[in-house]
Amino acid sequence: MFVMINPYYIWKITQRWKASREPPRSYFIIQRIVAGLFALIGLSILLLPHMLH
Repeated sequence: MFVMINPYYIWKITQRWKASREPPRSYFIIQRIVAGLFALIGLSILLLPHMLH
C-alpha cells in the first residue's frame, strides 16, 4: 500500500544501490498502478467470502 503513496521512496530504499541513474517518471506511474491492482485483488480475496455468505 505504501508503494502507491510514495513509489520513489521504495525505489530509493530497494533499487537505488544498483542503479546508475533514476528511472523515468513512467516507471513510478506504472509501479503505482500495479500496486493498486494488487491491493484491489488482495482486498477482494479477503472480502469475497463475506460477500458471498
